[in-house]
Amino acid sequence: MLHQIETRIFGIFIIQPIVILIFTYIVIRILKRNRNLLTITLSAFYILIVAGFIFNIFFIMGTLLPVELALIPSILYFISSFLVIFSPIFLVIFLFLIKRQDFSSKSYILLTSFYGLGCLLIILLIPGGIDVGIHTNWIPKYSWMFLIIFYIFFSLIIVIPTIYLLTKLLMSFQDRDLRKKFFIFLIGIFSMLVIFYGLVLYNTWHDPTFRVIWSIVSLIVIPAGLLIYNGIGQNL
Repeated sequence: MLHQIETRIFGIFIIQPIVILIFTYIVIRILKRNRNLLTITLSAFYILIVAGFIFNIFFIMGTLLPVELALIPSILYFISSFLVIFSPIFLVIFLFLIKRQDFSSKSYILLTSFYGLGCLLIILLIPGGIDVGIHTNWIPKYSWMFLIIFYIFFSLIIVIPTIYLLTKLLMSFQDRDLRKKFFIFLIGIFSMLVIFYGLVLYNTWHDPTFRVIWSIVSLIVIPAGLLIYNGIGQNL
């Protein structure tokens, strides 16, 4: 248990602040260069992850509050979880916008609302889906039912459309330099998808060896974010 706490503290107070700084810098660079629907959509992906990590830090700090206020850190954790798992829908919409210039505002709102509502319902309505509190020593524990339902929902709404759109876009690019940049972007996208799958598994499967391995593997979130930006984001 002590080892798990030390691993989490390293991730939350060292790795996550680094991610926050890098992703915030990326957002500033993107929006400073240009402000349109494409740049705002891609920036929203980074912003939600940054906000989620900030709430996660607040959550850890909130665990120091008196027992009478134990509900506060629990709420902060649920907000953090929602923001992070909500973020990838903006990558999907970003790809839709590149593929289809006529992607309507109505479709944009409907897709984000549907996915956001789905994430919210999964987090709040699955009995024992996410368990975090004094009784878990503030270590989040997800149920296997939560993992299965989230994986299915995430795969259908995020992963499958992402693979389809990336394939279509890659086939449409003829210029060698453009294909090279898009391939860099593609690696970043798939690395980020691995992060989302692994994060949920990390909080579900509390095997000490896996948790140490994943704590190392999850560091790819930094190069993944940079690859997405360097591949296409910086040229918007």
